[in-house]
Amino acid sequence: MILQSLKAKAAGKAPENDGSPGSERLSWRLTTVLTLVATAAVLALRALGGLEFLELAAYDQFLRMRSGHLEQPPNVAVLAIDDAELDKSGWPYPDKDLSRLIQAGLDADAAVVAIDIYRGTPVAPGSEALNKVLKETNNVVGVFKFGATDDKTVKPPAAIVSKLRTGFTDMLTDRGDAFVRRSLLYAGDGKSVATSLGAQTARIWLKGKKIVPRASPDNRRHLKLGEAVHVPLHKNFGGYRNMDAKGYQFLFDFRRTPAEVPTVKASELRAGTADAKKLEGRIVFIGVTSQSVKDYFAAPVRADAAKRQIYGVYLHALAADQLVRMALGQSGAAQSLPMPLTLFLCALIAFVSGAVIRTRNLSQEQLLGAVVLVVAVSGLSYLAFVYDWWVPVVPFLLCGLLSMILAVGFKEITERRRRAALAGLLANQVSPAIARELWDHRHMILDGGRPKPVRLTATVMFVDLEGSTSNADELPPEELVAWVSAFLEEAANAVIRYNGVIEKFTGDGLMAVFGIPVPRTTDEEIADDVRRACDCAIDIAERTDRLNERAAANNTPYTKCRVGIHTGRLSAGNVGTKQRMSYTVIGQAANLAARLEAYGKDDPLVAQTPSGEVIDCRVLLSEDSASLLNGRYNLEPLGKADLRGSRDKMKIYRLPTKPVIETLQGGSE
Repeated sequence: MILQSLKAKAAGKAPENDGSPGSERLSWRLTTVLTLVATAAVLALRALGGLEFLELAAYDQFLRMRSGHLEQPPNVAVLAIDDAELDKSGWPYPDKDLSRLIQAGLDADAAVVAIDIYRGTPVAPGSEALNKVLKETNNVVGVFKFGATDDKTVKPPAAIVSKLRTGFTDMLTDRGDAFVRRSLLYAGDGKSVATSLGAQTARIWLKGKKIVPRASPDNRRHLKLGEAVHVPLHKNFGGYRNMDAKGYQFLFDFRRTPAEVPTVKASELRAGTADAKKLEGRIVFIGVTSQSVKDYFAAPVRADAAKRQIYGVYLHALAADQLVRMALGQSGAAQSLPMPLTLFLCALIAFVSGAVIRTRNLSQEQLLGAVVLVVAVSGLSYLAFVYDWWVPVVPFLLCGLLSMILAVGFKEITERRRRAALAGLLANQVSPAIARELWDHRHMILDGGRPKPVRLTATVMFVDLEGSTSNADELPPEELVAWVSAFLEEAANAVIRYNGVIEKFTGDGLMAVFGIPVPRTTDEEIADDVRRACDCAIDIAERTDRLNERAAANNTPYTKCRVGIHTGRLSAGNVGTKQRMSYTVIGQAANLAARLEAYGKDDPLVAQTPSGEVIDCRVLLSEDSASLLNGRYNLEPLGKADLRGSRDKMKIYRLPTKPVIETLQGGSE
């Protein structure tokens, strides 16, 4: 089939695209199968919770991008008991100072005053004054810790009798990173149901706007508060998998950052320098903002970026502010995609990604496709997030990328099979490296499957191992062959690494060509061949050093070599018989490269640095090659030499192989 494709292409006919191994494209059937495999693998991993940490990380990033863009002023404020205040009052914070802060909030016409400090047990002095303000004021809310057992429960202040004036402070933290992303409206223990501090204060504030909580007319289990309908989170909401969904939970939207919450410091009140107008008409939360009192949590949007912390009083304030905004229709409730729609979109993205790759062969286009996928999916997911939809961006991206990887991988496998088959068919004609080039440039094929004889400009490299003749008389044959083979293997690997073609082995050396079989059409391409030849020579020198480092341990001779590089015009083509063909280059340029390799082999000065150091791998370049390097290497001129085959004396240069000095004079790449 490959041979028929070659002949068809040579005649101007494209091979049929049937989707089988060796064809140009993947079939639609195979693309669909790869799509389903990618989708199933990603969704299975997601179902097992393997993507939760990535989905939460993406969610956090979206939160940070969206945060801080609210036009509405905050409905909350914080009266902060800071370090300066604690220096004066001490800890636990005494009742007399707490009652003073409550009164300051009331005097500033705060709509609600919430005390985010436990007072199940009085802290004298001033307990009577505190109890009086708690009993006589209906818009002061106390706190308690709901807990799960009696030993974890902290009772509310005894002076507050009504449950409608108390709220629990329990926080929800996610497994793994212990971040606070969720809050509670209500929680129960099977015996009673309690209201959170944020929900209780928001209810009192909204009551003044004649907004009260009701059951949703569409579902009696859902809470309708003003314009918002609160649907409790389920265990697989958004990117969560099997989270603890007990209680009536909602997601923090963090549209407002802690830094945007108006704050009055208690120490400023004590000093008489506070701006109490910040508290007017707002829900005022009194709480501690000191590192000495552990009341802070990690959250995606942080008050202190260095410490990744938000004080608990700010979290309660943000929860209340969010509930008020939602009730007034200024913000929406978080929503997540239903599973059937998620499944469909994952499969669709995977299919589109696979369909793009199935017709593309260039790695640049594959990379561009991956970038476009990431940008498009991330951008659309963030746009949906702005409108309160938590879209599973990570599964979408993974489905698309995995589909691309599978398509690229399958194409690579089929391409390797195709090239291996071609190399097998042409094994008696050209080397596998040339066979691959011929397949990639099939327009070169003529009748009989032979490459066109062409004139081209290429760079020829000759490599020769020194001392093989003298060592042949001293070493046992197996040791000699092993030594020469080890060197040739390293040299050949270097040539292959830098995309050269090994034209032939010369006993204890080799001839390589850079720039065949496809003719170069620009000066830059020809110069690139020279650069690759030089980099290859440097690599051979480094490999020679490594061989010598192991020489004593392996009981092998010391390795030295010579390299000659020349660029010029050559003729290239297949020569030989039908039974045995060989692709080769013919021309004076090849001869001059061989002359450069052998030049000065009996002159020790040619293989020494200016400082007298012996060079184990001596590399000489002709003037024609050196002129194309544009100062990329710090070449050492050795004067002019009379090389057989050259009309005039030729300037020759030595290429330093250690250290490599690039961009010394002239531009950099």
